[in-house]
Amino acid sequence: MGGSLAIQEIKDLPISLGQVSRLSTTDHLVRVLAVDADKSIMVMTNVGKTVHLTKDRLQTADAVPSRGSALYSSRRKEEGVRVADAVCVSDNDGFSALDRSGNLTIGSIDQLSGSGTLETKSEILAFCRLPGAENKEKAA
Repeated sequence: MGGSLAIQEIKDLPISLGQVSRLSTTDHLVRVLAVDADKSIMVMTNVGKTVHLTKDRLQTADAVPSRGSALYSSRRKEEGVRVADAVCVSDNDGFSALDRSGNLTIGSIDQLSGSGTLETKSEILAFCRLPGAENKEKAA
């Protein structure tokens, strides 16, 4: 299986990770997120492809532990594609992405979700959310 996403209700989670997720020896955990009702999830792969999961595409797993839903195919995993990071976002948020060459890209989530790809010359190492205008007002 390629990268995957498992959605669990907090109230249903057991104490240990092994009881929540079925990880194989080649899997690794990239991020655990608590998703607010007004947010979506943006996943960035190491090759700059994005998966934007809006509320209507997020489904709670039927069983615990769960393997999750595939984000990309096993073939893509064999080609070296992996999840670089995942963040909770709003449409008016920004993002920053750091690639292996040391280039920092800053842009808007809205544009990134529209294109589905971040043009980069080397592997994406880190991806993070930059809060939008309404979040800056709350923080002030």
